[in-house]
Amino acid sequence: MKKVLAVFLCLLICVSLCCCKGDKIDGNDARQALECVFNKEQNFTYKSLVFDEITQENLADFEFQTPSSAREVFIPHSYAYVDFDRDGVEELFIVDARLSYFLILRYDGEKVTGYMVDDNVDLQNVKTNGTFLTVSYIFDDFKIIGKDFYVCEVEFDGLEYRFNTLASQNHEENIYKIGEQSATKDEVEAYINNWKNSTTQIEWCNINQE
Repeated sequence: MKKVLAVFLCLLICVSLCCCKGDKIDGNDARQALECVFNKEQNFTYKSLVFDEITQENLADFEFQTPSSAREVFIPHSYAYVDFDRDGVEELFIVDARLSYFLILRYDGEKVTGYMVDDNVDLQNVKTNGTFLTVSYIFDDFKIIGKDFYVCEVEFDGLEYRFNTLASQNHEENIYKIGEQSATKDEVEAYINNWKNSTTQIEWCNINQE
């Protein structure tokens, strides 16, 4: 009986290991799939931010619309590989020529999905560990008089994504948080400064416009 149980346990472990191995996405396969999309050789799946339509798009003629913009043509300007969700597989982060629109391409083992980012990402504070800063501007009579910063990370779920905020500041309403917990202004500023000093900025690759 013990021998039968031992054999059964061994088989169970082997099956579990095989399943886990099968579920893991190979980084080289992901890079190859992303490069094919980047080189306009393959399409990517895209869900509109405005109409929720799911389409197949190509970077050669990709048009998009955000809740705060009219329909635009995406013109790649620079890019970097970043493991945003820290699963060991890098995503491709592409910046539009206007430096205000961003596209994340992600390979899920079967297809490449594109996510338009409708946030002001601070391009000088995108880190190799997948975290980054977003910026909210404070206006007075249409003039920028200040900035609020948010340390964020990305979570993907199929065709959807969301930013999780690790630290946030709202100077106008005096609301400061670390995660979901309230904090003081000094505590949040110290968190952001420590985050900047303890992480490494990614290196951007420029794209030659033809």
